[in-house]
Amino acid sequence: MNIKLTLIILLLSISGGYAQKLTDCSACSVKAYKEVDLAENKLYEIELLRNEIFARHGYKFQNERLEEYFKQFGWYRSSATKTFSAAELNSNETHNIELFKKLESKIKAERDQMLAELQRLKTAVLTDNHAVVREFVADPDQYESALAVLKEILGSIPVSDISWFKDQALYAITTDNGLYRERKEIRINGNFISIMMHSPWGHSELMESNDAFSYPSQFYSEEEYSYGGHLEFKGGKLKFIRTVAAG
Repeated sequence: MNIKLTLIILLLSISGGYAQKLTDCSACSVKAYKEVDLAENKLYEIELLRNEIFARHGYKFQNERLEEYFKQFGWYRSSATKTFSAAELNSNETHNIELFKKLESKIKAERDQMLAELQRLKTAVLTDNHAVVREFVADPDQYESALAVLKEILGSIPVSDISWFKDQALYAITTDNGLYRERKEIRINGNFISIMMHSPWGHSELMESNDAFSYPSQFYSEEEYSYGGHLEFKGGKLKFIRTVAAG
């Protein structure tokens, strides 16, 4: 009996430790969700869940893309003549809308903080403020290599122009010197940041595919090389994890 009880408690503790994800809002009128119920939901998913509550009341969206999204569901019946009133929402729906808004604001604030930290790192690198840079690069053995990567790549990227799509963000610069193309990029996936440079990154647009590998071209694809660094944003702090190279 004791063994069985121990196994049951262990299984319950394991299952309770899994992060959860809410896939639709079909129960939003009868259940008041908690933050843990959306632990794995992305920002855009939470936005859709919030709007789904209104959609299920026949709300016609002014945003054409939201309107097209909900049209794919058989339960969605919108009317341009219907006037929506907040009084149509019950207490569960009102609670869930406020929860979703809170989580949306939290994710947006974390993104803003991540980019602010990235900008602070960039400024420190470009002004040779080594005391600040060392806050981001904890491992002294990789400090010099990290600094070189950050100067070469991060210094060229306007952090304020990085844009998000779903849970990813990107800013890339591609140059072409007539012989080969070169690409510098910052790519964000959740809380993971990749800062990379690809040089060469394919032949120049002056060359057709066959031209690139015949006289008078001096381009050699085997010289293609990539290097950069990985960072992670965790607990409000941005840390340089490692340098990477391939080619």
